[in-house]
Amino acid sequence: MMEALIRHGTLDYTFEINESQADLARCFPQNSRFQVVENLRRQIPWAMWMDGCHPRFPHLDAVRDWLYRELLGGWSVAGLRYGQRVKRIRAEVCHVPFEGVPFWPRQFGLVYTQTVHDFQPEYLPELQHPQTLKSLASGYQVYRRASAVCVLGETCKADAIKYARLNPDRVFVTPYGLWEVLPPSAPEFQQQLRERFQLPPSFIFYPAPTRVQKNHARLVRALAALKKKGLRISMVTTGKQQPYYDELHAIICDLGMEEDVIFTDFVDLLTLYALYDMATAVVLPTLFEGATGIPLLEALSKGKAIAAARVCEIPNTLGDSGLLFDPYSEAEIAAAVQRLWESPSLRAELSRKAQNTNRGRSWEQFAKATEAAFRYANDHPND
Repeated sequence: MMEALIRHGTLDYTFEINESQADLARCFPQNSRFQVVENLRRQIPWAMWMDGCHPRFPHLDAVRDWLYRELLGGWSVAGLRYGQRVKRIRAEVCHVPFEGVPFWPRQFGLVYTQTVHDFQPEYLPELQHPQTLKSLASGYQVYRRASAVCVLGETCKADAIKYARLNPDRVFVTPYGLWEVLPPSAPEFQQQLRERFQLPPSFIFYPAPTRVQKNHARLVRALAALKKKGLRISMVTTGKQQPYYDELHAIICDLGMEEDVIFTDFVDLLTLYALYDMATAVVLPTLFEGATGIPLLEALSKGKAIAAARVCEIPNTLGDSGLLFDPYSEAEIAAAVQRLWESPSLRAELSRKAQNTNRGRSWEQFAKATEAAFRYANDHPND
């Protein structure tokens, strides 16, 4: 991560973004100057070390975290040092693009905006750690203290108003723009991947780690039902194999789908995008997706035929560029997959629509909405 300073007229903003998105500076108006001023995290390594995780001393970590949470109200060494550094920048508004605020806004008199990604614990509380559910109220309080909040879609805005009780005027929708992916992969590289992962000639693709909310099990059951009817469809899935993998693998074995479901584990971007290129279709059966979800944006950018869950911001993003289904219904999942698999003309039509939908997204729109949030925060610092 890095901190950057945005100057627009007389307004100064700090805007922390991922290094991979540093080129977003070009999206802001020409009379805005966007420049890196300092990497705050690297300037306080000892503070981050004291607040970080130490593999050799997990029990000390637990004691420290308990002291911070129960006795010191969330106080931390890093928060103190980070706040001091931010204060020296003398920006009117500080933007935090992640869930936690790494400094003490009130103690240092800092006005901040914040990006809120999703409200998954409200939808799937049974999958959350008890401590996560206990901390929701304090997290929402942090959102309410922000002078403006950025969200990635209209559904997330509605959730912010409903669950965090935010003033609608302070919530700004800042959707991701045109998602850029690597050019089509070379046939030679695709052949290498076929041999490496023992891939079939045709397959559906689901890029997701094996977490319960990613809903692999229902997709596998849907494919097993189609197989019983005589339609055999292979699935390739990427992502880290989380603890749920063992349970999922048992389900696959019980259904006799060992040869039809291929796990690649975590792969690099070159391999990931090549698998998109090779896939017959992309299926996204997730039970919940923070805002739009990167896999959907990648699939749209690659111009793939898509079948996806009717949850969160996915319907608004996908529109008529793909098929939607109830992720809790194995019958609906199976029907959508079968339609894509058996109809080349439908896949070609959805591919064209996907590319058009992706081209309609704009980082300029993202920048304008984000700047509007900054200006609102500057004008209403204490609302």
